[in-house]
Amino acid sequence: MANSAMGMVSQRGPDGSLTYNQTGSKTIDMGGKQYQVPTYEAVTQLSDAAQKRFDTTNAAQQNMADVAKTLSGQIMDTTGKPISYDNLPELAGSGGYEASRKATEDAMYSRLNPQMQRARATLETTLTNRGIRPGSEAYDRAMRNAGETENDARMQVTLAGGQEQSRMAGLDSATRAQLLGERNSQANEPINRLAALLSNTQVNTPQYQTYTPQGMATTDIAGLTQQNYSNQNAAYQAKMQQQNALYGGLFGLGSAAITGGMLGKGFGGP
Repeated sequence: MANSAMGMVSQRGPDGSLTYNQTGSKTIDMGGKQYQVPTYEAVTQLSDAAQKRFDTTNAAQQNMADVAKTLSGQIMDTTGKPISYDNLPELAGSGGYEASRKATEDAMYSRLNPQMQRARATLETTLTNRGIRPGSEAYDRAMRNAGETENDARMQVTLAGGQEQSRMAGLDSATRAQLLGERNSQANEPINRLAALLSNTQVNTPQYQTYTPQGMATTDIAGLTQQNYSNQNAAYQAKMQQQNALYGGLFGLGSAAITGGMLGKGFGGP
């Protein structure tokens, strides 16, 4: 009880104080005997500034708790609703956007075909002026080269149409992904806000170190009893040694007297 009382040291700091107050007592049984043991309470009292911060923080946390309650109700109303795919660009697949491809090719052919026709007419006129007639090897070779050039031009038109088709598909795919991301973000944003509100920092109160004094030694009853027994036993052993020494000396004197009398009768007697 004394050690416990010495450990309850009141403390005071810049943010408040810690005080131990006796609240009463209780009865405990130890070895069949009844003892009245005092009971205490530890009271933390904040300073004026700390109390003001504590009240302000609690008020702010209560406001956030009220907002979280309202927000959770809204989430309950919308959680079961799936994300809408309405008004999103439809992906036509690998064969889609044919109209875009054809429009690009038609636009390029509208300029290319007249150019190729003029180039072929100019080539034929040039060959005729040089005396190169149709059916000759030189004429066929020149026309074949012109046809290869025209085929290369047509291939470029086809590639351009395919690139436009891919570009349109990519734009629709990116737009669809962006719109879906925005709708997902819109659905998750209340949940994220609620999680942030529920994980707010709690108010801190002053923390005190419990004082631990040097313990008051208790009486070693068992050790004292054992030591007393050892002392009594040592005294008894010493007493017995003295008695044995005394009895041994008396027995020695008696034996010497008897032996001396017997020798006197044998040598000096009648």
